This record gives sequence, C-alpha cells and structure tokens, in this order.
Amino acid sequence: MKSFKELCLEITENQYRELNAINYSLLSRYSQNGVRALKEDISLEGPGITFGSMVDTLITNKEAFNDLYYVSDVFVTPGIKQIVDYIVSTTSYQCDINSIPEEVLIYAIEACDWQPNWKIETKIKKVLSEGRDYYKARIAAINKIPVSNFDFKEAMELCKEITQGMWTKNIFGIKGKEGVEFLYQQKMKYTHEMWNLYGPSGKFIDLKAMIDIIIVDHNNKIIIPFDIKTTSSSLYNFKKSFYKYRYDIQAQLYNYILEKKCVNDDYFKDFSLLDIRFIVASREDMKVVSFIDDSEQGVYENNFKHWSDLLKEIVFLKTNGMEYEYDAYINEGLIKLNANDR
Repeated sequence: MKSFKELCLEITENQYRELNAINYSLLSRYSQNGVRALKEDISLEGPGITFGSMVDTLITNKEAFNDLYYVSDVFVTPGIKQIVDYIVSTTSYQCDINSIPEEVLIYAIEACDWQPNWKIETKIKKVLSEGRDYYKARIAAINKIPVSNFDFKEAMELCKEITQGMWTKNIFGIKGKEGVEFLYQQKMKYTHEMWNLYGPSGKFIDLKAMIDIIIVDHNNKIIIPFDIKTTSSSLYNFKKSFYKYRYDIQAQLYNYILEKKCVNDDYFKDFSLLDIRFIVASREDMKVVSFIDDSEQGVYENNFKHWSDLLKEIVFLKTNGMEYEYDAYINEGLIKLNANDR
C-alpha cells in the first residue's frame, strides 16, 4: 500500500506559504477585488477569522496550538487594546509599560486617533493604568495570537461537536481503520499548463493547496477531501457565504490538483476522487453539518468566472502590468457592464 503522503509536500506551513504559486485565497480575492488584490494585502482579518483559525488548529494540528496562540482573560477597553496592540506590533519593547518612552506612547495614541478631545497627559495616564495587564499579556504572547479564555472554551466545544457530532462523527470515526489513511493539512503543488483558444499554450504556472483533511480508503479505492469552515451566524447562512467568498473556486481547484496528482501516479490513478465536503461549524447554533457543491457547471459559467479564467487574467496582469483591470487592457480601455456584475 502506497501512502498518499508521497504525492504531497513534506514542508512546514510557513514553507508552504512562501511557495511562489497561485492558491485559492488569491483567486478568490481577485474575483472580488480585481487588480487591487494583486497589489495590496487585503486578506480578511478580525475576531471571526482568528476564531476559525483556532478551531482549524485544534482539529488538524493540536500539538502546535501553544506555539501559535496565547490564552488570556485580561479585560481591556477596545481603544486601549488598539493602542497597546499598535505598540507591540511596531516596536521591540519588552519591558514594563511604565518604562516605554513617553514619545512612543504619544505616537501610538495619535496613530490610533483615540479620544481626540482629551488632554495628552490624561490619555497617557489612562493607557499606563488600564493597559498595564493587557500589555504584560501581549508581551508574554510575542509572536503568538492572543485569544480569550471564553473564545478558547467555545472553540473546544465546537471542536467536540465537529469530531463527535451526529452528522460528522462517522467522518472522524474512520481514523485508525485498517487500509484507511486519515491525513491532516496536506500540502500539494501542481504545475498547470495554461490553455488558449487553440489548446495547450506551452506556458506553465504552479498551483498550490493545503487541504484540511484527506481520507484515503485503499480498500475501496476512494479519496475524499474535506475543508473545515466556521461561521458566527446560523448554519444555513453558509449557503450565501459559499458564493460570496467563492468557495466554489476552492472546491474546483482542490479537486483539480488532487485529480492531476492521482492520474499521473501508477498506484492512485484508479482511485475515485469524490467532491470536496465542507464541514461547517456554527458558533451561533453550536451545531455542525457538511455541505457539498451540487451545482451544474453551467450555473457558474453564467454567473461567475471559472477559476482557470481568473488564473489567466492574473498571469496576464502580472506579465503586462497592473495599472488597470484586465478588461481595460483587453478592450483598449472600454469596460463592458453586465447585469451579473451587481
């Protein structure tokens, strides 16, 4: 029995992120923001993203949790939290907050535009007194992501629901069975040949994917990929999020890379590759179900650009300049409007 790991990259997550290859995130951001996504870092950030990443880590890479996150219950008001976070992220001070030079405090307060009508002396005093414990916690969590104890406990509860819930326990229950590989966070790369109107163009570009879970059933020759999603709203609002964030791109790209890796391998070429399942956990409902994209291809062709078309545009813009949108270059500055653009 050949391990599916032989088709994957044996590298760390940081090494994966440094790979010069196109991934789902870039394709999705480009589909929503156009050329701006290629020139600016507009990755999604915020408490919801942090919570989702924490759940992901607890499920797929639990041993690394303490290296990545710092759990703390220090309360601080949003304004002072912003100032302390700014100081920690822009300076190298690791001393008591009272030892930070006054000019650094003033610069951070002004940069955060906090309480503009207060006297500077009052603002400094507030930051020093009310931000002391939070600053101490942030220093202890240097190079880590701070999360509250409340969020951590809720993440643990949601992880339990994901692995032991009514509709998903059968997925995780297969771990350890003879002839079955249950793999977390496998990194893959595939060199894709670009096509034009006449067929293969002879130009190549690397694609990459890091897949949360891959189940490889060697007994029945079946491969099933999974991606874990968390949402702060109701489970069934995920249907809207699926199209808003273009998870269809993720589904198609992951399956494409998996398919190409398998068909070019003598052992895995006869395996059946099933469509990716999205395991979706709702923080609002504290419930979990799985989703699968069952749309016919024509639905996407009529409403969205295919990932391969987005890829073609990205390659063109990176090669020919990123001053204007792709359509402007192709149509000599004339961009056609379409009702589907709403």
